[in-house]
Amino acid sequence: MKIFSSLFFICLVVAGSLIKEANAELISMDSAFGSDTITLDTDTDLMWLDVTLSTAYSYDGILPELGLGGAFEGYQIANSDEVMTLFTNAGIPFFGGAFVEENYDPVLALMEYVGVTGHNGNLGTGIPFDYTVGHIYSLVPPTEGWVSVFTLGAYEPNQTARASSGTVPGDNQNPTHGTWLVSANSVPEPGTLLLLGVGLIGLGIFSRKKA
Repeated sequence: MKIFSSLFFICLVVAGSLIKEANAELISMDSAFGSDTITLDTDTDLMWLDVTLSTAYSYDGILPELGLGGAFEGYQIANSDEVMTLFTNAGIPFFGGAFVEENYDPVLALMEYVGVTGHNGNLGTGIPFDYTVGHIYSLVPPTEGWVSVFTLGAYEPNQTARASSGTVPGDNQNPTHGTWLVSANSVPEPGTLLLLGVGLIGLGIFSRKKA
């Protein structure tokens, strides 16, 4: 029994380390929209649809598409906390209006996951940068005015980037603005499956000894 207890403890430690490791990952996945169109954040268990897939819709226009039979049925508009957590889990250290070197690599990597919605952004210098802009959930009805967007921008000439927020009209159908859409992940993580397996093995051995 002591040997089993030791082995069981070791398995738990290994499983815990696997879960911890998985929690730091973003994983590209296929969806009904095509290959590599979903980004799974294993820390939050949320699946992020590529922002580029929703650029044809304003905030007002995408709301009906979230319901039964809509183009994005099963998805919902992410709120500010969810998007900020995604940015943090992607390793982006600074949030705000400034382009900084520390943001460049993680912002560029996240943009590769969720897509680039626009090019030729202007810093006032005439030198363009790539960006990703997506609406987030708004508590204010869009018919009453403006809604929030969360943005990523990568400025290649001096390898700086930013993660920031802004506002746009709710009916603004800008082809370079999408929406941050999320869906809950129903597939257990590898670490979770390992813990489940360890538990079942433990129950089997305990039952056998009791018999």
